[in-house]
Amino acid sequence: MIASSAGLAITSLGASGAVAAEKKHPITIAVTTDPALPLPNDNGAAYIAEIKKSVSAAAELWSDESDGNVEFSIEATRWVPGLGTCDGDRGHARSEVSKAVGFTGGPRKHLIVAVGNCTGGSATGSVTSGPDSGGAIYVPGLGSGGTYAHELGHNLGFGHAGVLVCPDGIVDGSLTADWGEKGSCKGSEYDDAWDVQGATRSWMFKPLSSPNRIRLGWLPADRYEVVKGAGVNQKVTIRSRDNESGLVAVQATDPTTGRTFYVELSQPVDRDKGIEDPDGRITEAEGAKLRRGYGVRILRYVGKGTSTMVVPTAAGSDGVRNLYWSAGETFETTEAGLRIEIVSNDGGQATLRIGTTADGEEPLRAPAPAVAGLDEDTPAHGDSGDPADTATADPAPAADAAAEKPTDTTTEASTPNLASSGTDLSIGVLGLVLVGAGAGAFMIGRSRLVRTRR
Repeated sequence: MIASSAGLAITSLGASGAVAAEKKHPITIAVTTDPALPLPNDNGAAYIAEIKKSVSAAAELWSDESDGNVEFSIEATRWVPGLGTCDGDRGHARSEVSKAVGFTGGPRKHLIVAVGNCTGGSATGSVTSGPDSGGAIYVPGLGSGGTYAHELGHNLGFGHAGVLVCPDGIVDGSLTADWGEKGSCKGSEYDDAWDVQGATRSWMFKPLSSPNRIRLGWLPADRYEVVKGAGVNQKVTIRSRDNESGLVAVQATDPTTGRTFYVELSQPVDRDKGIEDPDGRITEAEGAKLRRGYGVRILRYVGKGTSTMVVPTAAGSDGVRNLYWSAGETFETTEAGLRIEIVSNDGGQATLRIGTTADGEEPLRAPAPAVAGLDEDTPAHGDSGDPADTATADPAPAADAAAEKPTDTTTEASTPNLASSGTDLSIGVLGLVLVGAGAGAFMIGRSRLVRTRR
């Protein structure tokens, strides 16, 4: 298991149920207003209640996804009207609010500034170095549970979840120079809609994909299979990724390049339920048509090791690439050093046959613990090497609309969908929660009782 670069301690809760100090992430919520807009007549009480509800839902999700290693809690709420801006200098506004409430940053400390009387805009999160960094969030409006979960993900040091788009006929390869690599594949930074770090709708809370959970030790070692070395021919069966027991992921390394891939299974259960219609939906990114749907997901890291990309299949006869792999399909790396065959996918589990080249070639690059096969010293697109407290606004690419929300939402979050009123504020498109370049990562989620995955 790979330790966090931020030195996150992984310890179990004591019998009393108390949260260990290194797991506590206190949040200060400061609610302000734009002085150019009308003030509410209740001293912000309704704003504060709505924001606390959304932040609490986001906190529950992160507790679950981190296997109890990150426990956000609202320590204070303050009403400081007249210090915010909807579309002006948010850096200055955040600084003024921070001073007004006496917030002092530090490890695992988080500030949320919400400008309650704004009606829209993109949220801002801090670029951080890891889960212990802490940070600040700026939301021009009330936001939603998805907005806050996503932006807190920035503060935890996560990048984005996108899609690897290689030239026709190629499914694997290096990215272009703006991603810190030297290949011809493009990256669509937000288009992995199955990950909390990627584009999705505001009423959905998404799981954190296996690469980041493995990297930080949030997925116990007995929950994923490690495949490495030359001459491997191994069959592995994994269960749905949100399952609470058994193997749910594979970490497989191409011995010819040192690049590592991750395999997981998405099924219409738990948080993955209701993400898409069974027949899938086609979107476009970087000139490619992509079909969303349930099945085996193959992912890799990009940039400095906090952003992930899902690897789609080659285009079919209809010119569409699937973002999932089905039984009978085989993924092979460009160098042919790693093959992942999907033998079957039924009954809530998928059986894989994983093979590596037998010739034992020397890797082109030594595998790195966080991101195998990449230049760790080169900041990549969407992954700033700057220290914590560097804020970047999150742009909102055009994508999903609120009209796509399923009619049956009985399994979805109690977190209100505020997009209809223009207050889902990490978005510029109705009903969508997105993150921006360099800011980190985001989550969308379904509120439920906190549980520990084992």
